[in-house]
Amino acid sequence: MQQLFLPALALRWQADALLAPTPVLSLVARPTPSVLVLHDLRHLATPREFSRLQLRYRQVVYESSLRNADAVICSSDATRTRLLSMESSFESKSTTVLLGSDHIKCKPVMSLGHGIVMAHWSNKRPGLAVEAWGALANRWDLRRPLHITGAPEELASRLRARARQLGIGDLLFVHSYLPRAEFLQLFSTAGLLVVTSSIEGFCLPIVEAYRLSVPVVGVRGAGLEEAAGDGAAFAAEVSGDAIAEACARVFLDDAYRGRLVSNGLRRAQALTWSTTALQTREVVLSAITNRRRPAAKID
Repeated sequence: MQQLFLPALALRWQADALLAPTPVLSLVARPTPSVLVLHDLRHLATPREFSRLQLRYRQVVYESSLRNADAVICSSDATRTRLLSMESSFESKSTTVLLGSDHIKCKPVMSLGHGIVMAHWSNKRPGLAVEAWGALANRWDLRRPLHITGAPEELASRLRARARQLGIGDLLFVHSYLPRAEFLQLFSTAGLLVVTSSIEGFCLPIVEAYRLSVPVVGVRGAGLEEAAGDGAAFAAEVSGDAIAEACARVFLDDAYRGRLVSNGLRRAQALTWSTTALQTREVVLSAITNRRRPAAKID
């Protein structure tokens, strides 16, 4: 539909510009100035996380759209760096615009002490969190519930089987996609968000957790640091034991946990959707101006 109808709709509505929240443009026509929002380039960084068809689609459609766009908005500097490594010519037409966090309106509530992990994309690697939870229970005797959300049934079965092997089958609760109210209740009462992703563009759940005063443990090298700032605890390496050690410190050291929550809230408060909107508007207006500017004459 995006390939066939967007150019026709832009013409019919006499649009000044097209702002695409995903990096997909028509491969055959660009009737209006086009600005794409690029969240990540996972297909380049971690191609094994995609099926052959998914990988081919991204290679053809995403990369062609990025080259044909008048401007590209990257959701983080890490994403923009990956874009420039793909092709240096993107430097002049790409800009970083960070996402906001103030869509979270809930007030912080009493933590129930459980951990929460997202599993809705292949890059989330929830199995690492299960390994960490096994170490927490067996090495630190911290037997807290762990909730994994957004997991398809095949993945859920594997995670439950591994949890039983680690002796934490009674602690693991794996959910598919939850209704928003139920998910928000689970998220807002968590004692810890664990982010074990292989790669992220801008990890929105981190700053959402900050707004809810939920501490965060993450892994380095996945692009989480830009969203996290100094509000998250990072594992020393990408392993279940190292993640468990970071989680244990958050659970057991009240002063440390308090500093993380305070730093995280300050980080989240600096990220507002009004700023995102204003910066996006500037990029769109610039794309319109540049498209309308007459080409320089060559004598």
